[in-house]
Amino acid sequence: MRIIHLLTAVVAGIFLVSISSRADEPSEWNNHFQITTVTQTHTDFNSPYSGQNSVQNVYEIPTSLTSTIFVGHTLWKNAFGFVDAEESGGAGIAGTHGIAGFPNGEIYRVDDPSPKMNLARLLLEQDFNLGGSGERATEKIEDAQNQFPLTKDVKRITLVAGRFSLNDYFDNNEFSHDARNQFLNWSLMDNGAWDYAADTRGYTWGFYGELHLESWAFRLAIVEVPLAANQLTFDGDVDKANSINIESEYRYHLGEKRGTARLLAYANHAHMGSYE
Repeated sequence: MRIIHLLTAVVAGIFLVSISSRADEPSEWNNHFQITTVTQTHTDFNSPYSGQNSVQNVYEIPTSLTSTIFVGHTLWKNAFGFVDAEESGGAGIAGTHGIAGFPNGEIYRVDDPSPKMNLARLLLEQDFNLGGSGERATEKIEDAQNQFPLTKDVKRITLVAGRFSLNDYFDNNEFSHDARNQFLNWSLMDNGAWDYAADTRGYTWGFYGELHLESWAFRLAIVEVPLAANQLTFDGDVDKANSINIESEYRYHLGEKRGTARLLAYANHAHMGSYE
């Protein structure tokens, strides 16, 4: 399996170089690649009780790996298309069973640990600059995965349609948000009370909109939900099965220290169990 992962990384590198070399203007393309591997282990331990959904009391040393190609292209003025191909494979401790705050945020709840290719994102993004004046009228957007290095109006509207992950846009905590370069534990990656809609690999289909102002931002997303929790098939009856997510954000300064306050609310409509 590790040989397959290595070959994927090499092919991805060649692919990105070939894309960049074909582009007439490099600024029209935005290409990135990531590969993350996590190995965790535990020794034998005494277990008074156990079951198929418990952490097994014998030694294990599972490894997970994800690799992603991020490709973006400028379509027209302030419009961008992004497509991400992702390979994921490997396993977590006890097959992700038996630990509520699972210690490896890179592993998914899948039965088969063999590597699989997956369409992670396929989306269209359109910005509408609202203008402004003064020193804070514009801001520099840094080069990043699915993000072009641009200067945008601080006051703007952004619309997105396609396949993406809700945590691409919501609950963007600067210090604990991405298991690939921050805390690994599932309990620390995102707001623990936010059950965001996604398939077993963390992605969904839908629409997202944001109004960005000097100190405030308001976000809304309406997306699909799976037919069953943590499954890959989505419920096409979006009138009855959907997820609505709303977030308001306020950015402030206390002296030289900057801070952010966010209020996030969501409503998931799906075929679920009843707690009555």
